[in-house]
Amino acid sequence: MKQTLILIIIAILISCQSNKTNKMDESNQNDSVSNQDSTYHALSDTENLSLWNTIDKINNELSKLDKYPSIDVLERLFKESVTISNSNELSDEFNNLRSEAYNSDNFLIIDQYVNRCKPAITVAIMGESNNMGVNIDYFITICRPKTAEYNFFELAKDGFYRSSNLSIGTAEFPEWIEQTESSFQGIVVTEKAKTYLQKWQSIQKNQKGFLRDIADTTIYCLQIEINNNLENKKESSIPAEAVIGDFDGDSITEYVWLVPPKFPKEQNEDNFGDCDGLCECYLMFSNDKIPPIKLENCIGGTPVNEGDLNNDGADEIGILPEWWTSCWRDYHVYTFRNNEWKYVVAPFATHCNQWEEGVDAIKKDDSKQGYVIINYSYFTV
Repeated sequence: MKQTLILIIIAILISCQSNKTNKMDESNQNDSVSNQDSTYHALSDTENLSLWNTIDKINNELSKLDKYPSIDVLERLFKESVTISNSNELSDEFNNLRSEAYNSDNFLIIDQYVNRCKPAITVAIMGESNNMGVNIDYFITICRPKTAEYNFFELAKDGFYRSSNLSIGTAEFPEWIEQTESSFQGIVVTEKAKTYLQKWQSIQKNQKGFLRDIADTTIYCLQIEINNNLENKKESSIPAEAVIGDFDGDSITEYVWLVPPKFPKEQNEDNFGDCDGLCECYLMFSNDKIPPIKLENCIGGTPVNEGDLNNDGADEIGILPEWWTSCWRDYHVYTFRNNEWKYVVAPFATHCNQWEEGVDAIKKDDSKQGYVIINYSYFTV
């Protein structure tokens, strides 16, 4: 009886000791797992925990998505990815990582953080530049084909702008920008930019929500890039007095200026009123695809951007051809239609007094759609 009791007590003690040991082992195991997680999530001592928790959350949700999620989920995750990739926090984070890597001579840590940004965000380390952008390819793989949003991502893959300050939304250069010898400097290729402007305009109306916002921003920035590029490239050939406007209605501005006829090198009483050849002027355009306007019986003048008088989406051009004598001159107003220049209204008489008094020759009638108001001069006795 005593032996049995002693054995039972020993068995209970052993069992308790075993349970205690198991609990300690489990505790150690949990600590080990916790330490592993901590090591993964804190590769850098200066890590922005809030930022990386957000990135981890986005990537975790993306990786667990069923194929072809709803447009609401897709749009939300894309917006969050754009916001993070465009943030100063992420930029500062990689600047700090770069400094740590140089100080420790260990660049593997940067690669680990680059991988941690995926699949939502792509990071390209180029020379002294850290370039962050949305991983468009991944969004294409989870997006339902033959939808408006699929068309959006297919086009955005070639590049897009995420803000009106010309901030690029991808880690790599857009297709319309060629990289220079500098690590992340590029120049806009005008013709390519025009092609992509038309592509974005073609899908713009079918986009909604944040995707529409990005489409609108990209169109706006492409127009700015094209105009800036045009100004820079043609600055030397465009006269200072050139007038800017969208004269062909393609949503891209161009310049127009007047080229006068040639005159005799030495002008005197004998050749006053003569030109070397015909006394004709031409209105020339910075866009080579727009044909010039020939002005007969003209020795000078300044083109005027009259705005969109006929609601066709293009600015009209007014010109008062100068001549040797007389204060009476006809005012001409042109519109570009079907790839040729036509009069908006028939040329009408004006007197120099009218111009000296600052009277507008023509303007849109806001009270009557499709009408203009003409201020002309006539002779009274």
